[in-house]
Amino acid sequence: MDRGGGGGDASVAALLLPSAPMAYAVVTDPGTVDTPDMPSYQPYVYGRLDPLR
Repeated sequence: MDRGGGGGDASVAALLLPSAPMAYAVVTDPGTVDTPDMPSYQPYVYGRLDPLR
């Protein structure tokens, strides 16, 4: 599928790129980052869901 763009396509695509570095962490013990009042909303942190399936 061709959108048939002009010279402005590259500048629009550049606006969609992140402007800050992104970092991710692997949490091996969810209890260290969760509070008792507000547990993690991500079910795979507790092993209830396999995110790679």
